Order: sequence, then C-alpha cells, then structure tokens
Amino acid sequence: MREGLLYFLILLITPVFLFSQSGGKNSINLPEFELKETGLKDFSTTLKVNRIDSIVLKQNSLSSLSEILISQSPIFVKTYGSGSLATLSFRGTTANHTGIFWNGFSIEPPNIGMTDLSLIPIAFFESIEIQHGGSSSLFGSGNIGGSIHLENNNHFDSENKYNLALSSGSFGSYSGNIKVLLSKKNWTSSSGILVRKMKNNFRFKNVYEKSEKQENAELFQYGIYHTYSRKIKNNNLFTIAAWLQFSDREIPKTLTSRPSIAYQIDRAFRTYAEWKKFLKNGSVSAKSAYFDEFLHFVDKSEKSENTNIDSKIFMKSFISEFDYKKSVFEIVNINAGISFKTKIGETESYHGLKSRNEAAVFLASVINLQKIHWSVALNLRQEFIEEYDIPFTHSIGFEGKIWKNISGRINISRNFRAPTLNDRFWIPGGNENLKPENSWNQEAGLNFIFPSKSRNHFSEFSLTVYNSMINDLIMWIPNNNFWSVNNVQKVWARGIEFQGKTNLKIKEFGMIILGAYTYSKSTNSKKLSESDHSYNKQLIYTPLHNFSISLQLLYNRWSIFYDKNFVGKAFTTKDNLNEIPSYSISNLSFNKSFRLYEKLLNLQFRINNIFDKNYQVIEYRPMPGRSFTLSINLEI
Repeated sequence: MREGLLYFLILLITPVFLFSQSGGKNSINLPEFELKETGLKDFSTTLKVNRIDSIVLKQNSLSSLSEILISQSPIFVKTYGSGSLATLSFRGTTANHTGIFWNGFSIEPPNIGMTDLSLIPIAFFESIEIQHGGSSSLFGSGNIGGSIHLENNNHFDSENKYNLALSSGSFGSYSGNIKVLLSKKNWTSSSGILVRKMKNNFRFKNVYEKSEKQENAELFQYGIYHTYSRKIKNNNLFTIAAWLQFSDREIPKTLTSRPSIAYQIDRAFRTYAEWKKFLKNGSVSAKSAYFDEFLHFVDKSEKSENTNIDSKIFMKSFISEFDYKKSVFEIVNINAGISFKTKIGETESYHGLKSRNEAAVFLASVINLQKIHWSVALNLRQEFIEEYDIPFTHSIGFEGKIWKNISGRINISRNFRAPTLNDRFWIPGGNENLKPENSWNQEAGLNFIFPSKSRNHFSEFSLTVYNSMINDLIMWIPNNNFWSVNNVQKVWARGIEFQGKTNLKIKEFGMIILGAYTYSKSTNSKKLSESDHSYNKQLIYTPLHNFSISLQLLYNRWSIFYDKNFVGKAFTTKDNLNEIPSYSISNLSFNKSFRLYEKLLNLQFRINNIFDKNYQVIEYRPMPGRSFTLSINLEI
C-alpha cells in the first residue's frame, strides 16, 4: 500500500515539473494528447473513455490483449499465468461485468459471459478503447463495470502497406504476424495472420522454496482475419469481416496439486456484414453477425479413469441490428434502433441443446449546449429476454467546461446482467429461476489541462470518483457435494481513479509519461447467514490499489519504453483472512528504427520483469521471472 501511495504522489508531481520546463526557440511542437472521452460510439460523451496509444499498439503488436492492459491501464487483470486464462476486474466488479466488443458486437460466449483476454491478439485491431463505468443503456447486458472496444478502421485511397513482425524470446516463445492493407478510392481490404508458440518452461520456487521447472504449460495459437469495405454509389458503404482463431494449450498444475495432464482447445469463428447509407446530417445502417465457438477441455491428471474429465461445449450466436442516426439543428444528435440476438449452447452438462432469444429497442441522444460549452447525454434501452423480466435501463450525464482549463462530468445509470446459459442449465447446480442482476451506478470526474503556448509540452489529468450497488448478484456456492447458483449477494463497489499524461519535446528529444492509479473498494453488503464471515469484507481477488506508470524517451530514431505495474494485496478467501501479497513488476524495451530503400525496419529488445520478482496473481499459480524478447518489424 505504501509503495502504491508513493507512486501516486510521484505521478501528481511529475507532470507539473515537466510543464514548468522551457522549450526554447528551436523546439519542435507536439500534438496534444487527450485523456478525455474519445467519442466512443458517438453517444458516450459523459462516460470516461481512454484509448491505448497507437504507438504502443504498434510496438507490441505480437502481444495479447491481457498483456497490453496490464502494462497500459490501471485495470486489474486476473491472470492464471503466461498464456493461461486472463479476465478483468473492472471497478471492483467481476469478469462477467465487463463487455468485450469487436466493431460494435459483443463477443462474450453465451455459456459463461466472459472472454479470455489471453487469446485475443492485438495485432488484429487498429484501435483499442477502454470505457469505464456502467453502460447497459448503450450496450446491453453485462456492462456494469466497463467495456473494452476493439476496432478496425477503413483506409480508402491510401497507400498499400505490407507488414511482417517476428519475435523470439525466453521460455521457448516464438511469434509471427503478417498484415496486408490494400486500398483504392472506392474499396479497401485488410488481412492478417498470426502464429504464436510458447513452451512456458520457466523456473519458479515451489512451496518448499526449491527451484522447479514449469511443465505441461505449452501454448500453440494461430489466427486469421480479413475485412473488406466498398463504397457504392448513392453514399452507400458495405463492409464484411471474418476472424478465425484456434488455440491449443496445456493447463499446468498448481503449487499444491499433482502433476497435470490437462489441456484445452479453443476455436472461434466470428464474421459480420454491415450496410450503411449516409444521409444528410445522419446515416442508416443494418448489420448482422454470426459467431461459432468450440471449447474442448480434457483432464487426465487423476489415476482413476472415473475421475477423468472430457468436456466439449458448442456455442453459437446470431446478432442483427438496425439503427438510425440523425443530427438536428447541429446541436442534437440522436441514435435509435433495434437489435435481435439468438444464443445457443450445447454440452453434455446441459443434457442437450439450449437456446435463448433476445431483443432490444434503444434511443440515445446528445444535446450540445454550445453557448455554455456543455453537453447532455440521455440514453434509454429496453431489452426483452426469454423468461426474464428485464429492467428498463437508462442513463443521464452532463459534461462541460467549468473554468478555463478545467472541465467536469457526471453520469448516473441503471444497468443489468442476465444469467448465462451455464447459470441456468448446467447440471448439477444450474438454476432456471435466477433473476437478472441490476445496479445503479454514479460517477463524477474532473479534467485538468495544462497547455503550452509553444506546444512543446502538454499535460492533462483526469480524476474520477465512482459508486455502484449491484443487487441480486449471481453466485455459485457449495451445496453438499456440488456447487449451485442463486441470487444471493449484494455488492457495493466504490473508488477513485486518477490518470495523467505529459508530453515534452525539445529539439530532437521527446518524452511521454503516462500514469494511472485506482482505488477499488468492493464489499459484500448482504449477510447470507448469521455466521456469514464475508459480510462487509472485500471481494476476493479485488485489490484495493492498482498503479501503473509508463515512460517513453525518444531521440532521433531511438526510443526507450519503461513501464511499471503495482498491484496491492488481494484476499483469496471471503472472510479476508488469507491474502496474496502485493507485487510490482517492471518492464523495459529498447527500439531502433531504420529506413532501408523506402522501407521501415524496427528492432526491439524487451526485458520483462526486470528485477526477476517472484509473485503470484492467483494463489498457487506461479508467474514467470525475468525474460527477454527480440522482435523485428518490417513495413513495406
């Protein structure tokens, strides 16, 4: 905790110091870097939204989404180890309360309602945006803590580009990626292929403090994506995209279990098509998506054949959406639409095929009060889900200038999460009488901007306080010889988020500092029984403190990246008697760019976990120590 508070104070002081520097007459102007809302989906004006820097995405194109979020955001990523399952704890909520979207489509599998971030390669996306807070009125079920948006952009009438990236690193790690962008005046096409192989045979200290090598932890993954967009006469735009991914990974043992012979295969095929017609001061669009996912888990670790596990799950999702956007009198933007979804799951544990139909009608609006420099956002949504009484979700928010370089925002929203197919139909333990979770979320924030007349330096801070109460939380609890699920808990999540960014450039020297700190207090506010020791206790694996800072130094064609992530202690039992100690991990990379016959070659040498820290994110799941990666990126 002390270390986290120390970093927080450093973050407060550093940008002010940099702002006080003098650029000089020979300095080069810098573009302004903004931490405020990015206009996500055009109607999240009063919500906090951050975009991961495009330079960072380019330098780490062979990383997974979980790795980039750990180093570039204050969100706690609950990872079981290198290449293993990774999920989010956003604003003190669970992984089920965070939505993952691909070009506007939710990609959470219908059986569990959460996405494994370790299997999502960032190389396939040009923009990654992080939306904080409840947004069910915009995006539907499950978006109580926040959401992650993965976007592909169109590049009409630009240069054709070819990109090759290769990397090799410690513990038998190899990655490769090829991307091709073709562009003409009326059409554009983007394609890519990714291959990753990791042995993960690092050494760690077991419970007896003896060195041991990780076994049964290999990962093999490949993915292919393609997007094609074409302009058609009369202001029509047609887009089609496909994303195929396959992963085969072994599941290593814990520090206290027997040697593992478990593995898991994940396969996903996602595709969508969209038609959009641009109108005067607006647009109308229709889009449909089809997702087909398969998971096969096998565990032969036990000697007895009766205890072996061989589980297969088949999942399908059909999504259609129609919406209409219109700007009225240049001060009011509206978006109205309807959506339909069908979710299908099949596994032996369901005793057959199960499905669920969903529909929604929504209306979003933003009013720009230009004379007083304020905006008002009102979002309304009603979902209809088979056999459920879904609450009417809505939000209202305000954002605008308070004084000179200070702006503020406030947002109040009602949100919900519907039970997953596993929650309802899993045998034994599922419950078809579950109620949807529902919550009220409130947040308020301030933005402070410190521009420079010479534009050689620029600083911005963002401070947010949030509060939410989640009712009827769905929870699996022990019941005799198996686990069962019910609406048993009430969670109160509240906290503070601070972010800051500073740019400084003097002649050929540049520096960028980005830092963030989160305080997340999330407690159980309902007694399950008189002897319930979880009452008023912090939720498990929800650290109070999370801090990240990154420093980028640039000179000529050299650059150095340093990032540090501090995670406070987290409790592993509901009574808060057992805990995992806090840890701090630092990474460093050196980059050099070369220009070879109009081709750009970038070399990177990266050191992960510089100080070789021995730590755990999940109890009894060892994490790798110091490692090295060498990568090459060629653009033609």
